[in-house]
Amino acid sequence: MSQISGSFRSPPAEVYGSFGADPDYVGADGSLLSSSTQRRRRRWVICGGLLVIVAIVAIVLGVTLGNNDTSTRSVPPASSGGVGVNQQGGDTTGNTGSTAAPTPAPSGAPTEGGVSSEEQQLQALLPLLKAASVDDGAALSQTDPPSPQYEAAAWLSADPGVGTMSDGRKITRYALSTLYRATSSAVGSQWNAVGGWDQYSLDECEWNGVECRADGAVTMLNITFNNIRGELPREVLMLENLETILFGSNAISVFPAFLSGLKSLREINLSSNAIAGPLPAEIGEFKSLEVLELESNGIEGELPDELTAVTTLRVLRLSDNGIAGQIPPEIGNLVNLVDLRLFENVIGGPIPPSIGSMVRLEVLVVSKNNLSGPLPAELFGLTELVELILDENALTGTVAPELGNLRNLEYLRLDTNQFDGALPSTIGNLVNAIMLRFDENKLTSTLPDTIGNLQACEEFRVDENEMSGSIPTTIGLMKNVVEFRLDGEGREDGMEGNNFQGTIPTEVGTMESLAYFYVNDNSINGTIPTELALAQDLQLLYLYNNPELTGTVPTQLASLSSLESLFLDGTNLQGEIPAEICAIRAPEDSETGLVELTADCLDEPPGSAKLKCSCCSECFEAAEQPAVVTPSTPAPGSTEPVTAAINGTTINATSVTDKELPVVSEPTSAPAPPPTIDIGAVLDSAVDEAFQDQSSLNMLLDEAIQDASLKDLILNASPDSMAALSDANSPQFKALVWLSDDPNLDSYDDQRKIDRFSLASFYLSSTPEPWIDRTGWNGYGDECDYYGIECEDTRVVALNLTENNVRGTLAPEIGNLASLLTLILTDNDIEGPIPGALGRLSNLEVLRLDDNDLTGGLPTTLGDMVNLRSLRLDDNELTGAIVTDLGKLSVLVELRLEINEFTSEIPTEFGQLVNLRVLGLYDSSEDDSNLLTGTLPCASLGNLASVESLILNDNELSGTLCTEFATMSSLRELRLDKNFITGAIPPELTEMEWLEALVLDGMHTRDMGHAVLFLKDSIFFLSDSLYLSVHNTQIPPELTEMEWLEALVLDGNNITSTLPQGIGKMTELQVLRLHDNFMTGTIPNSIAGLKNLFLLRLNENGFSGTIPTQIGALSNLEELRLDSNFLSGTIPPQLGDITNLDELRIEGNALYSSIPSQLGRLKMLTKMVLWDSRESLNDTNIITGMIPTEIGNMESLRELVLDDQNITGPIPPQIANMASLEVLRLDVNFITGSLPPALPESLIEFRAEENAITGTLSPALGNLLALQDFRIFNNELNGPVPTELSQLSNLQILYLDGNDLNGSLDHMCPLRDTYGGFLEEMSADCKEGGKIACSCCSDCY
Repeated sequence: MSQISGSFRSPPAEVYGSFGADPDYVGADGSLLSSSTQRRRRRWVICGGLLVIVAIVAIVLGVTLGNNDTSTRSVPPASSGGVGVNQQGGDTTGNTGSTAAPTPAPSGAPTEGGVSSEEQQLQALLPLLKAASVDDGAALSQTDPPSPQYEAAAWLSADPGVGTMSDGRKITRYALSTLYRATSSAVGSQWNAVGGWDQYSLDECEWNGVECRADGAVTMLNITFNNIRGELPREVLMLENLETILFGSNAISVFPAFLSGLKSLREINLSSNAIAGPLPAEIGEFKSLEVLELESNGIEGELPDELTAVTTLRVLRLSDNGIAGQIPPEIGNLVNLVDLRLFENVIGGPIPPSIGSMVRLEVLVVSKNNLSGPLPAELFGLTELVELILDENALTGTVAPELGNLRNLEYLRLDTNQFDGALPSTIGNLVNAIMLRFDENKLTSTLPDTIGNLQACEEFRVDENEMSGSIPTTIGLMKNVVEFRLDGEGREDGMEGNNFQGTIPTEVGTMESLAYFYVNDNSINGTIPTELALAQDLQLLYLYNNPELTGTVPTQLASLSSLESLFLDGTNLQGEIPAEICAIRAPEDSETGLVELTADCLDEPPGSAKLKCSCCSECFEAAEQPAVVTPSTPAPGSTEPVTAAINGTTINATSVTDKELPVVSEPTSAPAPPPTIDIGAVLDSAVDEAFQDQSSLNMLLDEAIQDASLKDLILNASPDSMAALSDANSPQFKALVWLSDDPNLDSYDDQRKIDRFSLASFYLSSTPEPWIDRTGWNGYGDECDYYGIECEDTRVVALNLTENNVRGTLAPEIGNLASLLTLILTDNDIEGPIPGALGRLSNLEVLRLDDNDLTGGLPTTLGDMVNLRSLRLDDNELTGAIVTDLGKLSVLVELRLEINEFTSEIPTEFGQLVNLRVLGLYDSSEDDSNLLTGTLPCASLGNLASVESLILNDNELSGTLCTEFATMSSLRELRLDKNFITGAIPPELTEMEWLEALVLDGMHTRDMGHAVLFLKDSIFFLSDSLYLSVHNTQIPPELTEMEWLEALVLDGNNITSTLPQGIGKMTELQVLRLHDNFMTGTIPNSIAGLKNLFLLRLNENGFSGTIPTQIGALSNLEELRLDSNFLSGTIPPQLGDITNLDELRIEGNALYSSIPSQLGRLKMLTKMVLWDSRESLNDTNIITGMIPTEIGNMESLRELVLDDQNITGPIPPQIANMASLEVLRLDVNFITGSLPPALPESLIEFRAEENAITGTLSPALGNLLALQDFRIFNNELNGPVPTELSQLSNLQILYLDGNDLNGSLDHMCPLRDTYGGFLEEMSADCKEGGKIACSCCSDCY
């Protein structure tokens, strides 16, 4: 999903002053002054007090004299922060939560006539402000009581620097000051953080939340969580260059529609305010707005139609309001929309089909509304969708197969609706989906096997439906699924719930991320598979209420160390809960471990319990044993009925069937045949009435009817047109009438008449209106002048309408163009079948219909086009078998049928295409495409001596690799990847020195009765490359002789051999991928010979020994992965010589090493993982010693993870130079000393808990504005918690407990999530008697 400018902004930094200390005795740094200094300060205070008294007397005399002069106008009192507070601005204490009390009028020295200098400055300023104002100065004239505008003007006029300001800057400061006063003092409140808005000394571009261009023009106001109240003043319009307004989480009460007057405005975020009532119609006047966020307000009424006129919108978020009515059909006008969120409103009615016009949409969230009706088909054309969230509505209909078109979907929620029918198999196309929820609907049918394709899925739910059938074995491929729910418990609305049958597949054990598995309340039978014990993350296992589940409880389940709930009641399990499982039961008062364990262990009356349990948290009464049905099959040839014994009672199965199946009666009479239409009668009758409204065609029907020779000519030359000519509305009939009206008709020979009729039929069949260029096609000009046509001697020899938006169907009359050599209709929207009449084009050499929407099968008549050299039908929706007749095209050079839906074998007749150079039959990983089956026809393919490109990947081909490939000396590219090909790689293939690309990557192999699918995310195509994946156990020794190879990719196989010493001879290698195998032995020193290597992946194997120092010679290496092996020893310093390295991963080994200082030379390194805290089958590294100071040179590194190691010494101060560092984890080590005076300002996560760090927390920590996670608990820190931490507005976790810190943490309370901030967790030593006072901490110790 693209990053949208309108995404929710983090709140601004809060600034707080010191509380509780007498300011006379506190220095600038907050420390107490010495006693002598305090005495000197007291003397100055006394003297200063006397001077103040004298000044007050003088002021009183001055005011009295002034009042006696009636020509003098008094200035009304200014509000806090206004004129008279102090000449440097209002708030000089540093306390942002309050300002000075209102003061009298300006008190400058009176001039002649008694008017103060401030009054004169104000009067001089007012004309400028009134001329620039939006109300002709009306608000500026309101002095009793003073308006916010007047107060702002008075404040500005008293600015000591106002005389040097430009007019533009005066207007800007006036507008901003008006905004401040109108939304604070004018409505009886104060902003949480003033942040300079009432200070003369600060440039307005430095005020809290104000951002400016280089020329000083204000472009952004970003003031969230600041208690901004009331209405925004219209003076905001004076900020003409304003682009962004972010006032989320305040108390603004009215939507400022007047902002449409800001022509540069691109973004408005007023979410979480107090805006009430309907959106005004004036909202449609925003002509440049791209982002509008009004979530969590009190907006009511319907969405105004005018909103859909703001076609520049990219983000529209109106969730969590009271919006009613329906989604307006005009919503489709918002074609630039990327993000639309309307959830938690009361919107009803259907989703309008016009939503299909919003082709850029990535996020659509309309959950928790009252939507009804089916999902419109147009919705499934929004292929950019990443999030589709429609849960908790009243949507109906089926889940259409077209859902599979949304291949970019990551989050899909259709739960809590009323969808019925089957879950389409096309959900398997949603390979990027992380969440798929279909629960609480009325879905029926079975769970499709294709769910095995959902390998990115973490949450899959179809519970509370009416589904049945068995659980597909392909669930074992869902490696990332955490929650999987099929439970069938009935619902309150009377639905019976799911009823899945069959056994729990053993493949569930390969669902390595599974934590929550619900299959309760179904009809699961068989035993509990022991393979469940392989799902080591399992926490909840719900198997209850499956009365046909039998056998005993596997002891292996005791190995599930994360298990919290195991429900086994309502089953037919026997025996006793194993003692090993009882051993992991948690104590009754515990909240961790196996807390819940249920079974049918209630022994009342005694001896009735089928499953004994001495440790269950709850025992239930044993359910009745289900009826066991034993069929009785008669002997072959017997006429006896089939019977079955049900609990000992024999029942005639045939009679049961007769009673339960209704009898379908035969129709009483055959349907009447359709009426026949006589072509002659149609053409010879008066049909002018059919064209009464088509006078523009100027068709002289009578003349056409009278021209019998023309009718005969067309019918004889175009037998395919006969049926169509019986319909007066068909394109062919209209083409014939058009031709008969041609003023030049008599000058044409017969073939030209046929050509013109055929072209007109094609034109009228293809919906010509949207053609991009139709020059000549709609007139009586020479057809050789039509766009896309070439002629020789008046005969049409070429028709090329590539990318011309041609639609409709392909008229069979195109087969009448007897002289046609080239027909190219590539990249259009032509639908329907390929006409068999094309086979009459015996002279055709090039036929390209690729990249259209053609359907149906291949006509066998294609084999009659014996001069065809290029046939491209790829990227359509053609189905059925590949016809063998194509083998007749002996001069064919190019045959491309890929990306269709063919399902046949490769015809052996293709071996006759001896001139073929390109054969493309592959599938596309993005489409439901070809699924060619059968074995590779090696003998036939071996005849294709001229083939240069043979592309057969992504099918279901089987067999072994063909040795015949080695004889195809013209072959440059061979792709057989992702098939079912097995067996060894023939040594002959290694001798194909002419081969540039051999791609066998990610093949399928069948193992133990079920398919195991190995897929790679991407395939590189470098020249001279080799890609292999055929489940080999050995690397052929001959492979290292292929010294010309640039890429060798063997990952994801069963290779068990060592890495050959000869690998160093492959000096042209740039990519070496051997990861995810079972390779053993040491990494050979000869690897140093791979000087051109830029990617080396040997991870996820069994390599042992040390990391060879020679690896440092690979100076071009950008990615080095040796993780998850059994490597030992130390980290070689020579790794620091690989200065181009971008990624270094060596975790999951058995290294015991310090960090070499030479690694500091890796300035381009962005990712370095030296160890992994996750559990691994391999040993884990132990990093020891001190962190070298040279690590500060790694300026590109984003993550440094060294937690739970043996790190000693201090954190080097040079770490502040790591300008890209986002994650720094040093927790659970033996680190000493104090924290560095500075840390990288890019840090998002900093964890150093459970060490021995001493000293104090520096105020400089307040500069880490990106910080979200700060954990420093269980150290030896002392002193107060700096108030500067309150500037960390993005902070989510703050753990300070287990230290010797003191003071108060209440300055952090505004950042807590309970106050509207992001800080979710904050801990300190704040229990009663502790050294820290905290009224808002989540945890006190």
